[in-house]
Amino acid sequence: MARKKVAEVIKVNPKDMGGRKTLPCFVEMMAFMSCIKENAFDTTPCQKHLSALDACMDTQKSKGKTRNTINFHLQRIAKSMRR
Repeated sequence: MARKKVAEVIKVNPKDMGGRKTLPCFVEMMAFMSCIKENAFDTTPCQKHLSALDACMDTQKSKGKTRNTINFHLQRIAKSMRR
């Protein structure tokens, strides 16, 4: 019978920890969508909302992802437990 590696068994999904997700640019997007709806889907009067949404999306793109290192530490601990 094959022996399972300890590092494969110990794994945490960091997406499950942390509760609610934040929705970046949600307010700007909803303001733009409501402006489009009020103006019969014409985007020309909604340029202010569109530029705010574009600016928000550009800042989100430049932020990048933050890495959660909990799995790295769990694997490191698991390696020391095998020894």
